[in-house]
Amino acid sequence: MNASTYGLPKKDERKPSNLLQNLSNDLLTPKRAADLTLLENIPCGPIDHKPTADDPHFARLEPYTGIHLSKRTLPYEALQSHFEGRYFLNFSKLYSVVREVPGSRGTKYEVPTDGEWITIGILAERGEIKFTNVVGSSNYEDDTKNYSKNSKTKNIGDGEDTSNPNRAKKYMSIKLVDLGKNGDKKGIRGDEMLTMLLFEADEVVVQGNEGNESKVYKGGSGGAFEACMKLHEGAVIAILQPKILKPYQRNGITNKLLAITPTSSENIAIIGHSRDLSMCGAMKADGKLCGSWCDKRIGEFCEYHIERAIKSRRASRPEFTAGTSGMSRTAAKATKNQGLLKEEAPSAAYIIPGHIIGGGPEYIGEKIGRGRAERQKKKREDDEMEEKLNKLLGKKLDNRARYIPPIPLPGVKKQAAPSRTIVTAELLASLQNDSKQVMLAVVLGAAGGIGQPLSLLLKINPHITALGLYDIVNTPGVGVDLSHINTPSKVEAYLPPDSGLTKTLTGADIVVIPAGVPRKPGINAGIVRDLATGIATTCPKAFILVISNPVNSTVPIVAEVLKKHNVFDPKRVFGVTTLDVVRASTFVAEVLADISLAPKTTVPVVGGHSGVTIVPLLSQSQPPLPSGFATTDRDALIHRIQFGGDEVVKAKDGAGSATLSMAYAGAEFATSVIKAINGEKGIIIPSYINLIADKDGAETVISDLGKPLEYFSVKVELGPNGVEKIHSLGNLTENERKLIAAAIPELEDNIQKGVEFITKPKL
Repeated sequence: MNASTYGLPKKDERKPSNLLQNLSNDLLTPKRAADLTLLENIPCGPIDHKPTADDPHFARLEPYTGIHLSKRTLPYEALQSHFEGRYFLNFSKLYSVVREVPGSRGTKYEVPTDGEWITIGILAERGEIKFTNVVGSSNYEDDTKNYSKNSKTKNIGDGEDTSNPNRAKKYMSIKLVDLGKNGDKKGIRGDEMLTMLLFEADEVVVQGNEGNESKVYKGGSGGAFEACMKLHEGAVIAILQPKILKPYQRNGITNKLLAITPTSSENIAIIGHSRDLSMCGAMKADGKLCGSWCDKRIGEFCEYHIERAIKSRRASRPEFTAGTSGMSRTAAKATKNQGLLKEEAPSAAYIIPGHIIGGGPEYIGEKIGRGRAERQKKKREDDEMEEKLNKLLGKKLDNRARYIPPIPLPGVKKQAAPSRTIVTAELLASLQNDSKQVMLAVVLGAAGGIGQPLSLLLKINPHITALGLYDIVNTPGVGVDLSHINTPSKVEAYLPPDSGLTKTLTGADIVVIPAGVPRKPGINAGIVRDLATGIATTCPKAFILVISNPVNSTVPIVAEVLKKHNVFDPKRVFGVTTLDVVRASTFVAEVLADISLAPKTTVPVVGGHSGVTIVPLLSQSQPPLPSGFATTDRDALIHRIQFGGDEVVKAKDGAGSATLSMAYAGAEFATSVIKAINGEKGIIIPSYINLIADKDGAETVISDLGKPLEYFSVKVELGPNGVEKIHSLGNLTENERKLIAAAIPELEDNIQKGVEFITKPKL
């Protein structure tokens, strides 16, 4: 079989083509060679793409694949130059055109093009770095010659030549996925994933003299291993002409994913970072996050945890355990295969992108086309109806179960899906008539000094439709008082008897905890622990806003309680430090001699929520402080922000603490969270959180701190599921770095006390 078998034009025959028209013609009248091999018509690059008005330079889109970008590092024009005279093959096309080299007996594979080709994918998973045996024993050694040879390092210029015979070689496996326009937004097919193997170079040659050195990698993957070790999940990679490896086999099991290996680091280009790839937010049995990759467009959990949840739900439903779900042992075995493996059947196998269809007396076109138009029309109608429904519901994730189709994996038997809710026009119309979101906010400690004004502010919040109040005394009176206010939200108030806490928390979307005794950390710790237990067992998916002091310790207490119940989600637990931000903006406006600027003044406050752990970043104040602001005045302003609570206690002659300002700050933070839940974008606000909520952002913050901390107050960007992004600390002055350094020891002590209050309780 030669290159023309797939209809690839010769270099002197390349002409501009209408890609859409060619694809349509192929679908309608598929062409075949005499041996029934499908003929492909693949245009030669670069392909001219038309940008949209809001993205003229493709900064947010990789147009060849349709992969959405959060950041582009390789300009579109530079990528186009790489495609000059080369073909683009997406993963699905690669599966359909790859062939076994004649006479190789299944040991070698190739892509039969008459020129070079490029494929593009997203780095979804990085395998562990492993070591080869001294004597090569990999199934891939025929395709990666010399990767287990002795290592040598030479430095040309100083004559140094060192050898390390019999050294084990490093290698790793990377999973690439295609989340672009060719992907099914309801799941990733097997032909939209590749395995990329990377092998350490046999020899590294350092050329040039000191100050003008360059490295040349010989053997292995030609430096690609060394280059890709620095990449993070989500990187969008373009790979030029990689080798196709034979299917990996172990213990009689064959991996059906197509495997490739680049031949040089120069054949890899980093285009940018994917917008849609994320890490699974499910919690494992050991209390740690899963961390596997997932598609944000589908949800926040990986395929494994989605299917596990579905199986658990099925097991509790008798109609799905009676052998009707396709899970019966007597059910016929699925024969669909993907990748390079041939179908085990005596008849011919016809390969189309992503599928292998068994042959027989029926003409292949009948199998492919039968009922296609009707099915596609029905699917479009269903998708349009579901899209309208999602818009009405605001894509709100609540405590009710949602069915998400499992992601099909190669070699995994397809399971029958649970019944899907039919969205009828009548249902849609009824939702349009009553499309208002139900938003239940709960205040735990509603009758206290902070709780009462906070409850008042939440009662008049237009985003809240139901308000639940709980305290150990006086709650009914507070509830009746608030219920007389003519705002739409309904008020319900409970005391501890008759499962009052459970009744208050049932169905809660957001829970605010101001409960406790002012400046009594020991008592407050026990109160917060008991309330967190109620949340864990009643509304574990609620957003939890902790006001009870000391926040530096009570937030870890809440987290540890949730971990004990296996429901901890770091994206949904917040320590409310907004009062520090409110004070900072007010005090800076006073310095500027214009209090009317206070609502518009922003001063980032990081660290913690007590004393020296409160670190205002005055250098980042907007508007800025006056030029020439004296150092002594700056230090006095910082001290006032850090110990503003003492100022209030002194003014109240010790008879109270900051209640009204704290209630205002808590209500402001709650409003920000509710807006984010309802889909509003660009909400950024400081909060004391577990930094694992955003691994990438945490790395940047920890790098700035110079020391790992589990909890820290930072600027966070909120989304429908809580923390979406942790922002960096920005450019810090030398004085601000000293303040942070002084805060860290006390934060460490506060965090440890909170954690040990749950993990090592005193008898």
